Amino acid sequence: MEIWLPIINIAGFIVLIATQYRKGKTEGTNELIQLLQSRDNAQKELIVDYQKKFESIQAELGQLRGQLIEKDKKIDEYLLIFQGRNPQLTEFMRLLTEANVKNAEIVKGSQAHMKATSETLKEIHNFMKQLNSKAQTNQSRNEKIDSATSKEEGHVLRQKD
Repeated sequence: MEIWLPIINIAGFIVLIATQYRKGKTEGTNELIQLLQSRDNAQKELIVDYQKKFESIQAELGQLRGQLIEKDKKIDEYLLIFQGRNPQLTEFMRLLTEANVKNAEIVKGSQAHMKATSETLKEIHNFMKQLNSKAQTNQSRNEKIDSATSKEEGHVLRQKD
């Protein structure tokens, strides 16, 4: 039995070492899992922070692009003004040209109306000349009749009262 005692001690020691190894392995695995989970959580928080920063930078970039576009438009406008091609003046000139064309059309229409009115007035003038001529003839005839009536000569058309 004395021989068996050191063998049993060695076997117990081996079992103890194996048990401790397994226990250490499980604890090490648990610690590793906790470490990896905490690292994962830290990375998730970092990703969220980066996303917020990215969105903020994106919004700022959009604002800056808008400002840049406005600045470019103003530069183009000032360049046109500097070159003597003011956009407002160009628009005014276009409107003035359109008004001039419309005015020319009105003048043409007015000239045609004046010509027609002139011809009508000429016809009225000729008609009035004819009426005047006939009125003078009638006046002369009436004077002759009045003279003949007062002298009672010839065939008097009117009777004295």
